[in-house]
Amino acid sequence: MNGSVKRHTPAYPLLLRGLSPLTHLILLALMITSLLPARTRGQDSSNLLAVKAEFVREFSLPGRNNQLLRPAAIHIDRKFNEVLVSDPGHNRIVIFDDNGVYRFEFSGGEVFSTPGDLGVDSEGQIYVVGSTRAGKRLFVFDFDGIYLQELELFTSDGKRVDIGSMTLSEQDELFVYNANQPGITVFSPDGELLREIALFEELSERTLNEMIAGTLTAAQGKLFLPLPSMGMVNLYSFEGEFLQSVGYKGSRVGEMSFPVRAALTPDGLLLVLDKHRHNVLCFDQNYQFIGEFGGRGFNPGWFYHPNLLDVDAGGQIYVGQIFSNRIQVCHLPQVISDRRSPIGGNSD
Repeated sequence: MNGSVKRHTPAYPLLLRGLSPLTHLILLALMITSLLPARTRGQDSSNLLAVKAEFVREFSLPGRNNQLLRPAAIHIDRKFNEVLVSDPGHNRIVIFDDNGVYRFEFSGGEVFSTPGDLGVDSEGQIYVVGSTRAGKRLFVFDFDGIYLQELELFTSDGKRVDIGSMTLSEQDELFVYNANQPGITVFSPDGELLREIALFEELSERTLNEMIAGTLTAAQGKLFLPLPSMGMVNLYSFEGEFLQSVGYKGSRVGEMSFPVRAALTPDGLLLVLDKHRHNVLCFDQNYQFIGEFGGRGFNPGWFYHPNLLDVDAGGQIYVGQIFSNRIQVCHLPQVISDRRSPIGGNSD
């Protein structure tokens, strides 16, 4: 060896010996293409079904030490153009305008310790599901945040409703998902029982025990109930008639891994928040899948196990998460908006 070091010659350059520079470039391009994600190859970016969220802004409160802590619910009051946020970490409800500007707040005080679901009726009264030592209860405040009363909610057989989630319709009817005996109880704004809707009567007891229900939403004459463990959203009429299911269980584009909330845009698009896929799935007015936006990430326009969703009168989409105490405002990406089909038509 005469003290010299023999260097190992890589196999790849040997394979390329004798090839022209143009051939080298072609082979290099093929190697790079093979490393690209599968869904981006052979597709124009305008036709992608899964895209980044179109970030607008993030909610922030005045003062460095006065930020949201574990936001638990967000409600858009489209009549008064206000955004209400449950802030359990500070036992308060924080109210912004639809530009994200802080307006005021009020505390749960000694009434409840942890605020949850929110609703606002046509008179501006604010309904808050709050945790107490006796369980979840429903409390009413006026538009200035002054405490008015607790609503005592009971079923027709005299049992107290175990509040799983609560939503308020445009007609001021309170719809409460009863976690005790899976169903929906409907009340007037003063707590009078109006009707009861039985759910899942066809399911076995074992399936019911394993089933998880997301947050109930009333919008545009329909009820939307996400079923995270089943990977779908069930739709019902306000009278309790089952209309259809939307979505399929899965982890690929267009499928639902763990849907937790649903919302409708002003023009009737259905948005479904998937907590485990970290994104929002979009369906047209005929409930045909037209795309999804977001995904796992920590920069603006990306989400991490999001749990809050709502849409304001202008179509801005609000997505909140406990991690980093964030509420982001997004626009529906144009590439998804362009895929919607006419009402009554068929999706491409």
